[in-house]
Amino acid sequence: LNECERVFETDQRVAKDFAFHQAIARGAHNPVIASLLLVITPDVLKYYQKYKVCSVPSEEVIREHRNLLRYIKERNAEAAADELRKHLSSLYEFSQTHNTVDYVMN
Repeated sequence: LNECERVFETDQRVAKDFAFHQAIARGAHNPVIASLLLVITPDVLKYYQKYKVCSVPSEEVIREHRNLLRYIKERNAEAAADELRKHLSSLYEFSQTHNTVDYVMN
């Protein structure tokens, strides 16, 4: 794939990931999380692209989404919370190691 195709595929994957999380927030009737996602997503996408925050293979992301959805359907809150923590771990690790003002402002 050429660079443009890779960027397009990445953008599509990120958009689908955002839509998945937005649907969960709406399905949980949690307007605060749904609104928060709308507010932070532009910055998340910017940093995702600039610093390649999430280098997790898409197969793993899909598996985590399926597990998360299954736990939600089963009403297994503890397993769903654990899966979500696992799913967001790379973003959390990034935020812990790159939280200086100089890094964020560049």
